[in-house]
Amino acid sequence: MRIQYPKLPKGSLNQLNINVMKITYDDTRDMAIRCIDKMISDRLLNENEHNFEIQDMIQDEINELLGLDIDDNFEIELLTNKNK
Repeated sequence: MRIQYPKLPKGSLNQLNINVMKITYDDTRDMAIRCIDKMISDRLLNENEHNFEIQDMIQDEINELLGLDIDDNFEIELLTNKNK
């Protein structure tokens, strides 16, 4: 389910202390690579050719959670609180 936020006047996000961060399909690939690197350094995985398949599975799960799709929805915007 996708949440639709109302259109706000320009500059109003700054008044509400809200940051807008864009996340792309490429960003989620980088996240998946970092997960694999961390699992290798923590000795949860060995370095081998099958890690690309695991990386793809991690990226697919992240993309599904965020609603990203390489063809239809390559980028999303996340709204975050500036005070946190």
